[in-house]
Order: sequence, then C-alpha cells, then structure tokens
Amino acid sequence: PISVEALRRNGEKALDLARKLEADEWGCVFFDRLLATALLHFGEEACPRLVLEAGVGGVHDSTNFFTDQELELAVITSISLDHTALLGDTLTEIATNKAGVMRPKTKAVTPSTQPPEALEALQSEADRVGAELVVVDCSGTSEEPSTKRENRLLAAKACSLLNVEADFSSSRWP
Repeated sequence: PISVEALRRNGEKALDLARKLEADEWGCVFFDRLLATALLHFGEEACPRLVLEAGVGGVHDSTNFFTDQELELAVITSISLDHTALLGDTLTEIATNKAGVMRPKTKAVTPSTQPPEALEALQSEADRVGAELVVVDCSGTSEEPSTKRENRLLAAKACSLLNVEADFSSSRWP
C-alpha cells in the first residue's frame, strides 16, 4: 500500500511534470497522471517487478511503453464492445487493438471465454508479432461471479508463468 504522504508527494511531482510538459495540450488525462504518480512511487521503492493495469488497453494505452526486453508478460482480459471510439466498432478490431501489448518472444494470457472472433484476432496478432498466446481455461461454473473467477484464473496463470507464488484464498470482490 502507498501512504497518504507518498501519494501526495508523488502526485504533486506528477502534476508538476504534467504542467511543465504542457500535458493537457497532447491529451493527458487523469489516468495518465495517476500512472505517473504510481511509477514515481515504484521508482522510490525500487520495485523489481511491476504489475500495471492498463486503461483502455492495447496500442493506445498509456501503459504501452515497455520494450520487448522489459515486458515479461501481458494479460488480456475479456474483450467486449468498450471504448469503441478509440479501439474500433467490432470485437475483432478491439481485440486487434488490445493485442498491441504483445511483444516478440513474450507470453500473453487471455481467457478461453473470449468471443471466438476476439480469440482469433488475438492469435493472429500473436503470430504476427512472434508472441505466444496462452489461452487459460476459464470454463466451468462457480459460486463466484464469472468476471471474478476469470480474473482470478488469469492472475493465477500469470503468477505461475512468472514463477511468483500467489495465494488468492483471501481475495474479495469489491
């Protein structure tokens, strides 16, 4: 967790940088400022690994700046008709856009419950860039909401691929 003091300090640094760079002129939004705050904090803490959640995801996302050597793994959650003004009007266009996080020789995990056209577009983009698409079996039923179950299974697979121990027994759905 980040302390209120660290959030305030790094938030102010991020806002100062945004003002100096005239970030509003090139479309900097709240998410970008929050991302900058988080990255400044992670830098202070000398975090050896980061797990960042994307905003809109894919090619146009503010988190999509890591190089092939820096990105260890990408997670592409359920694709739906969201952010269509930026990502496209069809599931295929959106999936192709979101696949922009894939890097050569890097794994990307996604749920087996993706719509077929989205899964096909993700695989096509993985083949094009030389990434390995790992489709995580999210079929079956459970007491927990499907999105929670799917995200938990994706997180568990990501941790496994990164050789990170994770215990999701106490995770909760907000």
